[in-house]
Amino acid sequence: MERIFPVHAPNIEKFEVTRKGDVRRAKLYYLRDRVGKAAKVKERSRWATPRPTKAAVAAAAAAAAAAGETVEAPEAAEAAPAKPAKAPKAPKKPKEPQGAPRPRP
Repeated sequence: MERIFPVHAPNIEKFEVTRKGDVRRAKLYYLRDRVGKAAKVKERSRWATPRPTKAAVAAAAAAAAAAGETVEAPEAAEAAPAKPAKAPKAPKKPKEPQGAPRPRP
């Protein structure tokens, strides 16, 4: 279903972008004939969760310090266990020809 939104209508006070999609081209006409999951637009991962600014992080740390709380950074070594090393793969055997070679005319 296609929708047309009257962006400049007087009854619309404001609009916010909640998600941004990752599409292959600017014109989305190729989505018209699609149904179900094929018609979905994938969400752009880099826009999915905005990163906090340095000022916001500093303000949060100052607020935590004022409240008497301690802020600890999670350690990377404890967060994810180490993966075991993979064994090297054996080399592949060359393919043998199927059938007898054809004689040249």
